[in-house]
Amino acid sequence: MAKKRPKKNEDDGLWLTNVEFYGRSEKSFVKDQLNSIARKIARYRRSKKISQETLAELACVSVSTIKFIEQRQRVPSLVVLLKIVYAIDKDGKLWP
Repeated sequence: MAKKRPKKNEDDGLWLTNVEFYGRSEKSFVKDQLNSIARKIARYRRSKKISQETLAELACVSVSTIKFIEQRQRVPSLVVLLKIVYAIDKDGKLWP
């Protein structure tokens, strides 16, 4: 008989499934920051009139990576995040 998987908290999506937190406030902080990053990527990409496909090409990542990050279904690694930020704004002036 197959093991039953524990029910995921739907509120977490795929963002925080394998991460341990000390408490709710820490988890809330991390989640808020990840959501902010995803919104900024999408907003800056659109303001520069860059498609997800073009951004993926410029950052040397897959289109699905860009889509999943913007849809808050995947957390970018630090390297991927920096590549995306650089692709959007090589001068680093848009990203405060």
